[in-house]
Amino acid sequence: MSDSIEQLSGKRLFDVAVRTYERKLSGRFQALLPYKDGIADLRAKQASFRTIAQILKQAGVNVSHDTVARFCHVVVEQTQPRKKARQTPVNAPSEERGKSVQTPPTSDASNGHGVSALLQERRKADAAAVKPSARSRGPRIADPGNI
Repeated sequence: MSDSIEQLSGKRLFDVAVRTYERKLSGRFQALLPYKDGIADLRAKQASFRTIAQILKQAGVNVSHDTVARFCHVVVEQTQPRKKARQTPVNAPSEERGKSVQTPPTSDASNGHGVSALLQERRKADAAAVKPSARSRGPRIADPGNI
């Protein structure tokens, strides 16, 4: 019976240790812990890490902006979402082709024979929208007459 009591007290001690555990932080982070709430507020107001480091230097805490950034990511756990780069369309004719494909079907297309005719018309319109280049496709081969 004393073994079960010892096990229960050991489990309770372990539970208390788990609840009160705090991760050991580096010396620089220890210096920033009293300012954690203020740093979080400044980051919420879109203040840069350099600005926060300058404000902390005025308060007597000499840290770099890199340390402030690491502190924010590790301790404050605030990360700013990165803005995605705006993608430009690869080529404009594809947009025009997309518009021509979305035309409503004509009454000829309601039966089985008109669908193929409608597809052929769309293909011709797409081919006319794309300008052929002056140079042929494929590898460049030297003309023996020019050598």
